[in-house]
Amino acid sequence: MSAIFGIIRFDGKQVTDDTLKRMGAAMRTRGPDGIRHLNIGPAGLGHCLMRVTREDRFEWQPIEQDGLVLVADARIDNRDALAETLDIAPDRLERMADSDLILAAYREWGSECADHLLGDFMFAIWDDARQRLCLGRDPIGMRGLYWYQGDGFAAFATEAKALMTLVDVPRKLDDVRLMRAIVRDFRTGENSSPVTGLTTIRGGTIRFVSLDGVVEDTVYWEPHAASEHVGRDAAYYHETYRRLLIEAIDCRLRRLLDPPGLLLSGGFDSAIIAGIAGQGMAGTGHRILTITSAMAPDERDASHRDSDARRGAQWCLDHMPHLDHSWWVQSDEDFLKAAGTAEHVGDDVPLQLGFVFDEMYRDLRSRGARTAFDGIGGDETVNPRIRSALASLWRARRWGRFWREARIEARSAHVGALRLAIGVMLPQWLRRLVRGRPGVDGVHWTSRYCVSEQLEAFVEAGDVQLPKQVIVGDLGARLRTLELLRSRARQNNANEAAAQGLELVRPMLDRRLIEFGLAVPDSVQRVNGRYRALARAALADILPPEFATRPPGQEMLLPGSERMIRGAASAMREDLIRWQDRPELSSHLRIDRLVEDLAPDRVETADGIQLAVIARMYLTARYIAWFRGLN
Repeated sequence: MSAIFGIIRFDGKQVTDDTLKRMGAAMRTRGPDGIRHLNIGPAGLGHCLMRVTREDRFEWQPIEQDGLVLVADARIDNRDALAETLDIAPDRLERMADSDLILAAYREWGSECADHLLGDFMFAIWDDARQRLCLGRDPIGMRGLYWYQGDGFAAFATEAKALMTLVDVPRKLDDVRLMRAIVRDFRTGENSSPVTGLTTIRGGTIRFVSLDGVVEDTVYWEPHAASEHVGRDAAYYHETYRRLLIEAIDCRLRRLLDPPGLLLSGGFDSAIIAGIAGQGMAGTGHRILTITSAMAPDERDASHRDSDARRGAQWCLDHMPHLDHSWWVQSDEDFLKAAGTAEHVGDDVPLQLGFVFDEMYRDLRSRGARTAFDGIGGDETVNPRIRSALASLWRARRWGRFWREARIEARSAHVGALRLAIGVMLPQWLRRLVRGRPGVDGVHWTSRYCVSEQLEAFVEAGDVQLPKQVIVGDLGARLRTLELLRSRARQNNANEAAAQGLELVRPMLDRRLIEFGLAVPDSVQRVNGRYRALARAALADILPPEFATRPPGQEMLLPGSERMIRGAASAMREDLIRWQDRPELSSHLRIDRLVEDLAPDRVETADGIQLAVIARMYLTARYIAWFRGLN
């Protein structure tokens, strides 16, 4: 992934070259093919170049033409359609970078250009005639953008660390955002960085910044069901689902310079990408480089066999000869050692299993990949884990189908069909009253290790909500989709992939798939008690045959994580003892209780949920200590 950065001043001062150089140097992992900037007096723009597609050979940014200066990090998928609309000849299009197309679109449509672009993009355009800066982000926010506005200036960058090079950005952590990290609530997009004052521009937004300091946002896209997909029959959904998936995956493959990499989790989403990518790469001479994090075959006991990714990944390998696969199996890796750099790379509190991604990214890059595909987003868009389609059937008054599905679901849940049906028939307000306040896995342990007064104050004020891990009910996956897309808070693994020289690609978060997925009724996604019925039926010739009847289940990133955390308990305890008198930590976390529960006798009897929460709390403490320069 490339990167962009820039500054605009409102106080009459000039942007200095040294300032821009420092910002670019902070993101040098995204600029292996060059880092350049342009100083234009009250503003300055810069670009870090990572060549991934054929058109990237023609990239040379910043672009300066007729009073416009542009920098962009982009992959534009509708190049041919844009060229036809903009009257660009095919031979000229072949020599145009994606950034050139964005600039041409801006000339044609001005601030409305972003809505005409299909793909992942982030751009900044200085318009000298209007004396303003225009920032645009793709609908989903796949390309990162952090923002800071201070006294007399504003600045932006793909990564937060570039903004931290500016002397006027405060070195202070945001207490609210830290509490969100502690309770794992990343749905609110405003405080998207732990650093005070650093926010993001939401996906689907254009921001205008004038020299007088006025900042205006225009939202050009929100998650919605496209009208052409609403109220259609099952045959339409099957045909359209297949067509859009092939388009979304192929447009991310067809222009690559190097063979694509894929994190193959063994689930539906990554298996779909693996199967369709094989067809898209036919004739190119490239195989799909895949990697799976799995347990060693001799360590797979009965408790982990169904959740280990090895089973599903092996099904793909058995039926997809175009895959060039490797396994990543944990041996003696220490997630504490990996976390030593994760704070700086990720711009956020690190995840306890983040080092697994680092290892897989490193493997793909060493084998020649420049992109890393994964299936993230499928659960929230076109392949939702529909826990129950009964509510939508009840609302649609499809009584026969309702009772048939109720009987099937009741048998699998070992409850009475009538009891299950009555629960669905209740109005939503009554169901919420019966269920009580939603919670999260490990909420008891989370509360134990937080400073209770602060946590209670946040929850009571509505600043922090404790989200339910899986929303059950009539809106199901659609609510989860809106939460995911509206938050756009954490740039999931984009920085980590870029640090290994890879561009992160997520076709399941394609705009076309979102607008289609939100229109598909639950009754099409779950049929005869099986979730993901749409994928099973529409892609029967692409998915391994075992997927037609595979039961529900979640592939774990690292099933042996409990052993890993127990092995690091002593080192975590020593660090926490060293930090326990620091007010920066004790104002958020109960360090004494963490130290107590990390004692050898306590660790041996702790269950997996408690260990996971302890690891998360430790990494939060470590991040605070790292930020303060305490370690």
